[in-house]
Amino acid sequence: MKDTKRKRNLIFTIGILIFGARAFSMGIGPQIDFTTGTDENDVILQAGISCSIKNDNFPLVFSVATDYDFSENSFNASIAGDYWLFNPMIGNYCSFFAGSGACIGGSFFDDKAFFCAAPRFVLGFSWIFYDGFLEYFVQAAVQPEWKIGENSEFNLKIPCNAGIRLYF
Repeated sequence: MKDTKRKRNLIFTIGILIFGARAFSMGIGPQIDFTTGTDENDVILQAGISCSIKNDNFPLVFSVATDYDFSENSFNASIAGDYWLFNPMIGNYCSFFAGSGACIGGSFFDDKAFFCAAPRFVLGFSWIFYDGFLEYFVQAAVQPEWKIGENSEFNLKIPCNAGIRLYF
């Protein structure tokens, strides 16, 4: 009886791995970030790097970003998730995408910290080469952000990104 259960578990595990490898190929890669916008008083100037992850079969894109804010002398970390509503091909290798999503994160100063949350509206272009192995992309988003901390404020950010993804 134990051998039958082990064989069943082994066959089930192999089946899940094979299905997962075919159904969930992922693209992952670095991207550079530049964010501008305005808060209630000043212009926002942020730059940094992030990691972008995209599922090949579903129009979901996630990114984990770390940025430095030059105008406020702060460190920012965020996680964004976008769902592409439109993704038509406009050439042999090029496609346009547009969608919406959400972003959460934090801003860290020397003596204080803020929690941030925002909806996102994103659009951009991607170029896929080498039979779907390599993707270059550029995108911009509009992100009305609420910062909550010792005092709350509203920011309007426009993050711009460029990067690559390798699909496995």
